[in-house]
Amino acid sequence: MFGLNEADLLAVKLKIDRQRKFLQDYKFVNSFGEEKSLLSVSKSANFSSTYYAEVANRTNTIHMLSIKHELVPVFLTITLNGCFRKALVGNFATFTTKDIRSLPIEQKQKLNEGVPFTIKDLANVLNYNFHKFTKRFRRVYEGEVFQYIRTFEPHKNDGVPHIHALIYAPRHTIPYLLKIYKDVFYAPQNLRNERLTAAQIANGEINGFQTSINNATGYVMKYITKTFINFNETDDINEVQAWFIKHKIRRFLSSQNPIPLWVYRKINFIKGLRDLGNLNILKDFNDTLIEWDYKSQSIFMSIPYTSEELIYEDGHLLYYVCGRLKHEYVKSINPAQSVGKIQSHEFKSIQKVYNSGEKPIIYKPSKIFRTAWKDMSDERLKLYWRNNQNEMTDDILSVQDYAMLENEMIERGFLQRYKNHIRYFTEHALEDIRELEFKYSNNGVMPYPF
Repeated sequence: MFGLNEADLLAVKLKIDRQRKFLQDYKFVNSFGEEKSLLSVSKSANFSSTYYAEVANRTNTIHMLSIKHELVPVFLTITLNGCFRKALVGNFATFTTKDIRSLPIEQKQKLNEGVPFTIKDLANVLNYNFHKFTKRFRRVYEGEVFQYIRTFEPHKNDGVPHIHALIYAPRHTIPYLLKIYKDVFYAPQNLRNERLTAAQIANGEINGFQTSINNATGYVMKYITKTFINFNETDDINEVQAWFIKHKIRRFLSSQNPIPLWVYRKINFIKGLRDLGNLNILKDFNDTLIEWDYKSQSIFMSIPYTSEELIYEDGHLLYYVCGRLKHEYVKSINPAQSVGKIQSHEFKSIQKVYNSGEKPIIYKPSKIFRTAWKDMSDERLKLYWRNNQNEMTDDILSVQDYAMLENEMIERGFLQRYKNHIRYFTEHALEDIRELEFKYSNNGVMPYPF
């Protein structure tokens, strides 16, 4: 089934067994002195039951955003033209000009050289055309919210892939989406309507483009679920999962959320931040600040609504609630680790600090990981400015640092006055100023040099 033979199944199972054994045998010591295996912390779809939970979370988040933006669901089934099945044996005789235009560069080169396509090549063609479909939509409806969830499914006989996708788009864009669907995914089986009800046909729907699906999210999740191993029942893989593993095809793909997935994965061990949907909703609150930078792998979150603050930089995470440190996540290296063991990323619970009798850490963290004023966003800069209006907090490194904060506010147009001369804020200059204040205090004249 699915274009696999017994040798393929044995090879895939042997590969997975070897990977599982490697993850089990490779140990590390965490910051609590506990020995763990890489398998226990793996997030692989082939070994971890938590990966499916993340997929469900991402799917629910996209559904939640669709409700927020009043989007309507459309269920797509995308199959390739019949000539692509022949391409698996190197027969390109029936390819038309339109078929060739639908190929990515790598597959065009294979066609020109007469090299047979693989299942992976066909998946690449489907990916390429799906991206073309979304680009054409976004070019015409720039600024409109567009979300999607999609997965591959192999044909039961030969394993040729097709896509099941659920897209969410504004209602007024549906006619244009149908038009570009017919143009990009022109295979006859996509455009027929013999599998539809009379009401769907009257609604203008086709096999590959259906707008009247009940429980659309559950409908697409049915196809996604089939691609995952049910770890509650078995660790063995079936033919469908073997197909994904052999051809190295991703099981689940989705559009981006307002909060990137890499940010969510850094912080989702914290109880209050486990739900990706809630994070995306919190981001819309006016006084909430959530920033990230992928290049430096840094995250800053300030959520007054829940009295939470989180700072992550260079592998070190600090998480505060109501001004008290609740979790710390650090790169830890145990000196007793032997050769061949690795450093771990673990979080330290403050509950253990209380139990040990140590004094809890009070909230004064910002200057440890604070970036330069010039590198901050406008919102974060203004947040620091507001926090230091009445009294300088530990966010400020020195009086000179505060003067530089003022200068950056002036530079960006948030304060309307002349800039400070930073050299007058050195320690010796401040002593001279205090002397001048005392000297001229009687007549009320103070010749400030700035």
